[in-house]
Formats: sequence, structure tokens, C-alpha cells
Amino acid sequence: IVLKGAVLAEIIWENVSLRYMWDFDLLVREKDLSESEKKLVELGYISQEHLYPMDWFKCCQHIPPLCNPQNGMIAELHYDLTYPRNRFLLMQETWERAWPIKLCGVNTFMLCPDDLIIHLCLHLSYSDHMVGRLRNLTDIAKVLSYYKTCFNWEWIIKKAYERDFVSYIYYPLY
Repeated sequence: IVLKGAVLAEIIWENVSLRYMWDFDLLVREKDLSESEKKLVELGYISQEHLYPMDWFKCCQHIPPLCNPQNGMIAELHYDLTYPRNRFLLMQETWERAWPIKLCGVNTFMLCPDDLIIHLCLHLSYSDHMVGRLRNLTDIAKVLSYYKTCFNWEWIIKKAYERDFVSYIYYPLY
């Protein structure tokens, strides 16, 4: 599942030059993580794990980023969308709800609008710099406008209370 930037740029913003991104994020099933990393390495990507303390990845939802030295593009392979202490989006459910799309001529998947808006709201709360927060807020506004009637707000609200993430979505959506 292609996450955030690439999907937002091409599908939601409808112009890749309007949505800046310095990396691309992919959600990969945990069982496919090793093979996906291997494929990126075959394409010339190099692991950046030496830039991070190994303890950092114990609480993270992705493996160390991989960088393509020829173009500087960074790839993050996620196996989950929320930190281990949280279970706001359950991966089996997320995969079942994913929407098939064509991105840059390639068949792939994106998060369904409900999961996408939850993910963007959660990502906003994890962002530690102002530019990232402003970009996330504009992404949220754009997704809300683009998918106006596609949201299952009853489901989102029910899950927010069941999984205790009401405050994570209330303020960004407000």
C-alpha cells in the first residue's frame, strides 16, 4: 500500500509538483518485509540503519530507511501504521479495506479514505516540526474535500472510542 506523499501528490492533489515529499512510504505485510527490502537493495537502495540507534527501531513501525545514492530518494518500508503501544489501525483490517489504484502506471493499493484520514491525523500528532504539521493539515483538508461523501464517519467515531484515539483525530479534524 502506497502511503501519504505519492498517493496524495498524484491522486488527491492531482499534480505531483504541488505535494512536496522527500521520501516514499510503503506499507508491506510483515511476512513480505524481508523480500521487499531485498528488492529495494537490488534496485540500488542502501540501508541507513547506521544513522539511527538500534533501540529506535524497537518502538518504530518501519525498518531503517533505505536511500538511493543516485537520486537521494529515501524509501521507508512500514509493516504497521501505529506505534506498538497503540492499535488505532489494525493491519489485517487495513489490508482488507485498501483500495486498488493505478499510480504512475503501476497497479497498487492505497488506504481507504477512512483509514487514510485516521493515518494522516495520527501522523500529524507524531510530527515534530512545524513544516511537517502544516503540510499534514493541508493534506487532511485536501483529503476531506476530495472524498467528501466517501467517509464512514460512524465507523471512524466508533473505532476512535473503542481504540482510544479520539483526541488524535478530534483536533486535526476540528
